[in-house]
Amino acid sequence: MLETGSAAGFDEERVESTVAIYPEQVRPLLVCLIRIDTSDFEVRLVRRHQLRVPEQRRIIGHNARRQRAVNIPDPNVALSKGAGLRIGISASAVRSHTNQLDRLFRKDIEHIEIGLFESLEVADRFAARARARDKTVGIHSPLVQGGSKYDLLRDVQMPTEAAWMQIQQEMDWCIRAKIDYLLVHYPYASVSGDLDLPAVDNGIQKLSRLQRLTDIRVICEPKLGDDHDPAGIGWLRNAPTRIFSDAGLHICWDVGDHLLASRLEEVYFAQFTRWKHLISIVHLHNVRMEGRNYRWTPPHPMRSAMDAEYNLSRIVDQLPRHAAAVFEYTPQHVATPVAIKTSFNFVKALTEKDGNA
Repeated sequence: MLETGSAAGFDEERVESTVAIYPEQVRPLLVCLIRIDTSDFEVRLVRRHQLRVPEQRRIIGHNARRQRAVNIPDPNVALSKGAGLRIGISASAVRSHTNQLDRLFRKDIEHIEIGLFESLEVADRFAARARARDKTVGIHSPLVQGGSKYDLLRDVQMPTEAAWMQIQQEMDWCIRAKIDYLLVHYPYASVSGDLDLPAVDNGIQKLSRLQRLTDIRVICEPKLGDDHDPAGIGWLRNAPTRIFSDAGLHICWDVGDHLLASRLEEVYFAQFTRWKHLISIVHLHNVRMEGRNYRWTPPHPMRSAMDAEYNLSRIVDQLPRHAAAVFEYTPQHVATPVAIKTSFNFVKALTEKDGNA
């Protein structure tokens, strides 16, 4: 049975039609409230089995302070199972091709970050295999091919409202599949100077509410814009760190993209030092330039071996030990198995030292 509150503008038919998009087996677990305002609507999801009835009553309504009855993840609590940097791999290494996904279950990694599945059925099977092999999984939105990547602030590939609905559905799937986190490209802009702090903060608050109501961690990855424009990454330089920490959100730090945006090592480290305590996921790759384009390459100890742009030794050494380092490399750059193994050993040797909590 659908339980609802009495928020202003409540529309029962709209609630019913919204809930209908979710799989039948999930609907009994949800309490939904639609709050209509002048700009948009939100669907707030609460797992019924997690909340006692009095807690449900505090959730149902539109008073944000009352929603804090649900646990907010602490940005300083590690995602990893134990002490030390957790090593993972991105499905970019196999382009998320269904017939190559088993290559991600390497013995030398603990974690896999993946998205762009060919279908939900493929995603379900992969999540089950990962649990059976004791690998944790994070989802890089979009979950399924054809979904939105950049539309949470403004229409890029699809209407913003549809992109937010997609995020809600993906978090619902993450609950069922026992996923560690959902990573979203946020904030994103195609050019610098196109990000407004109040608008960005509004999206952060929406993501924070979804995180509180689902207990699925949300990881925000600021992105480069068109033609290597610093855009979202440059925006971080003047943004207050509390905009994320007060919302209980973690960020993803893409090493290669931040190096491209910073251009100078001292600029990179100044930015990194400000945000280090909020970094839970690191996308770890070097960069090989090909004209105006670039490829992701593994973080090899000899950058000349990968024809890469940057020396990553100091950067890897400074990675926060509470984070997960997700190796990213694109298959267009053909790295041999030996080179990839050398890259893993290089990172492990640097990060198994003491320090850099």
